Amino acid sequence: MSGVRRRTEAAPFVSRAAAHAFAVCIALAPPTAATAQWPTSVLVEQDVFLEKAEDKDYTMGVAFDYANSGLGGGILDVFDQFFLLHGVHERHDEGGTPYRAFLWGHTAFAPLKGENGANLARTDPIYDDRPYASMLFASMRRSSVRGANALTTEVTLGVLGLPIGEWTQTWIHENVSNDVTPGGWGWQISDGGEPTAAYRATYLRRVVDVARDATSDWLDLAGALEGSVGYYTMAATGARLRLGILRSPWWAWHRSPIPSRLPGVIQLEGIPEELRLDGPAGPKWWVPMEAYVFGTLGGTLWGYNALMQGQFKESEVTQDFYGSPAPMNRGEYSYQYGLTLRWPSGWGVTWIRETYHSPLLRRDPERGHEWGTWVVLIPG
Repeated sequence: MSGVRRRTEAAPFVSRAAAHAFAVCIALAPPTAATAQWPTSVLVEQDVFLEKAEDKDYTMGVAFDYANSGLGGGILDVFDQFFLLHGVHERHDEGGTPYRAFLWGHTAFAPLKGENGANLARTDPIYDDRPYASMLFASMRRSSVRGANALTTEVTLGVLGLPIGEWTQTWIHENVSNDVTPGGWGWQISDGGEPTAAYRATYLRRVVDVARDATSDWLDLAGALEGSVGYYTMAATGARLRLGILRSPWWAWHRSPIPSRLPGVIQLEGIPEELRLDGPAGPKWWVPMEAYVFGTLGGTLWGYNALMQGQFKESEVTQDFYGSPAPMNRGEYSYQYGLTLRWPSGWGVTWIRETYHSPLLRRDPERGHEWGTWVVLIPG
């Protein structure tokens, strides 16, 4: 077999995908009359944010999140009704403002090519590591809260195997790193494009809540149970701790990689007069009205991972739980930690210093993977 594969013609597919993007957005979240709007956020995840970037495993992701109570349910309501969760949302929403958000983004995954990624230009298929994979996606999310309980459901429509990951990685290495032209993307999962979808539900329970004053807390601790069916089929559990000056709701954090979460994109709760820009004195602009450190810890039991195992379209390089050159682990654990700051203007930033996942593959040597994240919160 030749070491260089002729790429599937992807340009027409990309054009069609772009042409249908607006229709997908409408199907996911048809607009209705807006009653409340929250900050928009931009998230970038990259292994280059750590001291040692190796272009391996989950190597990069970007997402844009727009939240507005006026977003309709669209296809998400259909899935919620099918999984018998629509009524739970309706009961939670009684007397409150529904929280809905639309998320659009892209994620990319790659094998480790040589020590510390030294052979990034290699073009032949690598059968004993994770396959190249990428996904362009759009998600609709709904969260509802009642007391110490919160439910979030999400439906994601995506396309696997587009050349966006290759274009991005190539541009970074040719214009920023100025080193090599990456190879091997012709062997990615569903190369050339294939539709995919997933539905996910997360139940959150607030365990501890230590008040600071009438409008803020010092500490909150919440546990989570979640499940997903589709391109990710899994069950997970975990916990999240925040410590500092907390003004955003306790359910603002989800312990999941994108496209399943963005941190801190919920509205701030009652802001004291002295911290409001329209207050009589006005705050000092550089003094944050919310500041906290956070950490998460959890575990996942996998049933299916399309970005590892492939989907309906044939892929040259895949891994499975049994019999493949580098079998997948059924279970994994992960943790992350970082800092969030929010200012009176509504601008904010979240820095996830590190997200670590335990080894996904049984190979020699086994390796976990990690990345860093920056989130910019933009006033609504």
